[in-house]
Amino acid sequence: MKIGADNVVYVAEGEKARKVIVKPGIRQQDMIQVEGLNVGQQLIIQGQDSLSDGAKIRVDRSGQASASLAVKAVGG
Repeated sequence: MKIGADNVVYVAEGEKARKVIVKPGIRQQDMIQVEGLNVGQQLIIQGQDSLSDGAKIRVDRSGQASASLAVKAVGG
């Protein structure tokens, strides 16, 4: 997703979302290569539109692959 001039994604770090600036690369059908993520980081794929860096999150692991997560922002 785009924030200002940056392409960003959110990854889960414990109970917090962390914003990561990425560089888009090759696109093929419904996939895109990105630079800026590390092996093992858990990419947030649902709910990211309502997140900010450091936001407290709750992870829904039901039916999700280990490399991608659906999250809900937690108030407070």
